Amino acid sequence: SVATEDCCCRLMRFVFLALVLLALPWRSLSQVLAANNTPQVLTADDTVSSVASTANSTAALQAAAANEILRLYDAKMATAMAELSKLAYCGLSIDTLEVEKDCAPCAEAGFEITPGRLQGLDIPFNSSSGKFYQDANFMLVGKLNRLNRGQTGPVETGCFVVIRGSVNDANKEQDGMHNLVPAGISKCPGCKVHAGHLGIWEVAKEEVTAELEQRGCAPGGEGIYVTGHGMGGSVAAIIIAQLTALGYKVLLSYILEPMRTGNADFANWFSTEVSKKHPPVPVFRETNGRDKIPRYPSRSEGYVALKYEVYRSPPSAKIHICQSADDEDCVAGVSQSGFWYANSLKLDNVIADYFPHHNIMPSQMDCGRDSDAFHTELAKVQNGIFTAFVSSG
Repeated sequence: SVATEDCCCRLMRFVFLALVLLALPWRSLSQVLAANNTPQVLTADDTVSSVASTANSTAALQAAAANEILRLYDAKMATAMAELSKLAYCGLSIDTLEVEKDCAPCAEAGFEITPGRLQGLDIPFNSSSGKFYQDANFMLVGKLNRLNRGQTGPVETGCFVVIRGSVNDANKEQDGMHNLVPAGISKCPGCKVHAGHLGIWEVAKEEVTAELEQRGCAPGGEGIYVTGHGMGGSVAAIIIAQLTALGYKVLLSYILEPMRTGNADFANWFSTEVSKKHPPVPVFRETNGRDKIPRYPSRSEGYVALKYEVYRSPPSAKIHICQSADDEDCVAGVSQSGFWYANSLKLDNVIADYFPHHNIMPSQMDCGRDSDAFHTELAKVQNGIFTAFVSSG
């Protein structure tokens, strides 16, 4: 009967929320959702107190630099990039016309997705085993319009590229291809990057650049934001570097928990060249103490992380800026024996799927498709937790 179905629905909702609360022992559900709207950012006093130095003059210089970096950091923009990164996990099931209509974090950050200009691209991959994957990887290319153009703000009208993270066997193989190979940047012959991630961009490059140019974002045209999560964040770093080398205007972007991308030459070139449009930061690399992905591949293999890491250690939503590569004060220094860290990959596929930055299964509603009442409510909780962890801890 209808009454029985309604009772069952309420019971399922209660059980689900109970599981969520058990899965987040360090933080209540209300705190997680509230954090999305009230991100805590270091104040000047916080910055000064967080700088470790034995000499007062050195500490003052470091604090001044950190404050300059915080001036560039926009927590709302980080949340918007997290939302776009989550949509990339929809893959080919995404209804681009529908998701364009309602991106609340985008509006909060000061922009809207231009109607009719969001395009999903499936990127094929030929496995070493001979298997062909038509949709091994997925990217979104779109156009954004700045809101309130009469006001000053960090958002520029332009384009965006979003790269999906690892979700399938093809991606596992690509992640495993972590030998360092030439990055293809003529002005940096010593630059080397992750072979598997470079391969994704090499296959997608012609189609992506054509889509950008159709939207007015050719070299000399409007700017481009690039984002992605996990593997997608590492590929995003390669795209940012290559587009910069080709003369495109790459805007200050946010990449979410990316794997290490390349060697020291690549990291140094990236910091010097990409940051010229928005000094001193080339990109904001978001990490937290509950995820091991940003520590792979290892430094012993010749990898160096990108500078300007925005680190959080849940349950706290306060950010800590690490200005140097692989700073031990940020994710590189997290104990590997902690439960959440050690199990951050194993917990990805449990029922709640809510661990920091690991909501990789958007609901039908998120992807712009119809959903029943229960899954609509479920999606609202998913949205809040994912964006809260990405932008606020």
